[in-house]
Amino acid sequence: MPTYLMVFIALVLPLGMPAQTARPTGAAQAKPIPRTAEGKPDFAGIWNRKGGGGLPGRRFRVEDAPLRAEALKLFQYNREGVNNPAEQGLDDRDPSTFCYPVGPTRIYTLPRPIQFVQVPGLILLLSEWDHTLRRIYLDGREHPDGYPWVWQGHSIGKWDGDTLVVDTTSIRPETWVDGIGTPHSDALHIVERFTRVNYDTLEIDVTFDDPKAYTEPWGGKKVFELKPAWEILDHANCEDYLEIGKPRTGSGY
Repeated sequence: MPTYLMVFIALVLPLGMPAQTARPTGAAQAKPIPRTAEGKPDFAGIWNRKGGGGLPGRRFRVEDAPLRAEALKLFQYNREGVNNPAEQGLDDRDPSTFCYPVGPTRIYTLPRPIQFVQVPGLILLLSEWDHTLRRIYLDGREHPDGYPWVWQGHSIGKWDGDTLVVDTTSIRPETWVDGIGTPHSDALHIVERFTRVNYDTLEIDVTFDDPKAYTEPWGGKKVFELKPAWEILDHANCEDYLEIGKPRTGSGY
């Protein structure tokens, strides 16, 4: 190759390289994760569970929970005659059929959005399903002694960097932890890790620990997508609905 051509290439190529690696600007640039006055991620907004990944929405993982003998009998009773692992438990054995609230984690397996309201010292989870309300305390309190069993449990949270770690106890044993009929006892202890991985995506890692019902701790993950244009609509779990032929516009399903 002639010397003058080699010099020309050496001069021109570096001039073109920055244009290939420059960061996007304007609409192409990713939105930053919102933060509170304390500098922590702000989860405020309406979120809806994302599909995909091959994992049925009613489950936290593909495998069944590691159930002890008595809990396994109850699980099999809840799913008697149901052969498809993606299908829900039997309606006539589902606590929600009898108007019981669904508990803190089964909410994540339902096709209903959840609104997060975040204020200093507290996060509220407002589910469209039966207008369920859950409180997560961030004010440094501990689980109180003698706290009664309640449907959503008692939840306290602490920050691990940009991940919120939530510890929940005192959950009423009538609930299922998921949509397929997995039971638990009054000893259930749940640890959740909430991470806003980007502006539009929230990941919730859940660990279930219940020495009365499970042979070992187990869990899984649910991924939620921000829905800024949605609204939380009315829903009553035990209400008979009248179909009037009008499409839903708030939640998009």
